[in-house]
Amino acid sequence: MFGDVSGPFTTISITCPDVATKAEQPDWELTGLRFARRRDRLPMGEFQLGLLITDGGKSEYIMTARRLNLVGEGDALLAAGN
Repeated sequence: MFGDVSGPFTTISITCPDVATKAEQPDWELTGLRFARRRDRLPMGEFQLGLLITDGGKSEYIMTARRLNLVGEGDALLAAGN
């Protein structure tokens, strides 16, 4: 999200067998995600990261505490939320 504008970007699922093992939920193996986008195709500014989760016909949009501050040309700072 930047300013008053939000924009969805697609990610791909990646396997995280450690999460499935730790949670004792074998069907949670695809809990990871990967996002790839050329830096010059993203606007500068501060973004708050959110997730759109779809499960069996139900969807839920959740904002995280993570922020991404894109500054200058090609520099990015990821701030971890508490």
